[in-house]
Amino acid sequence: MRDAGRFGIAPVEPQVDFAAVNAHVRGVIAAIEPHDSAARYEGFGVDVIMGHARFTGPATVEAAGRTGRGYVCDVTSPDSIAAMADSVRADFGRCDILINNAGIYPNVDFDDISFEDWRRVMALNLDALFLTAKAFVPGMKEKGWGRVVNVSSSTLAAPVTGYVHYVSSKGG
Repeated sequence: MRDAGRFGIAPVEPQVDFAAVNAHVRGVIAAIEPHDSAARYEGFGVDVIMGHARFTGPATVEAAGRTGRGYVCDVTSPDSIAAMADSVRADFGRCDILINNAGIYPNVDFDDISFEDWRRVMALNLDALFLTAKAFVPGMKEKGWGRVVNVSSSTLAAPVTGYVHYVSSKGG
């Protein structure tokens, strides 16, 4: 809104009603909550761990007497993803829910984007979704349940400049 003048719109300082925003967020949470409870996921066979977490190592966290693990993976590399998927299956036996949330968003004018820059953004923001799904969805299908959540972006409908490769990748 402050930079709207670049688009022929009179720039204005946004007026935010934080109480209304807070009420809206609480309303959205209340609408989602009945469909997003631990009991619901446990009913699907998901192993839900609830409790205060603490790090027990550089890649491990403990909560409610259970251990979770983080994995380092180059999500643009099919071999790296396959190795990570093998590690997840070795450690936990399965993956119930895959959340794709990796992304980069370099701010570069279109005239200055090289094809290498374009491919780097597409590889991480778009190709990685396909590669990780290919690694984990077969196990979900075998079990008869699973979910893949691909995090997108609010910039898809926003008039932003310098992010043509990012917006293209997040829009699929």
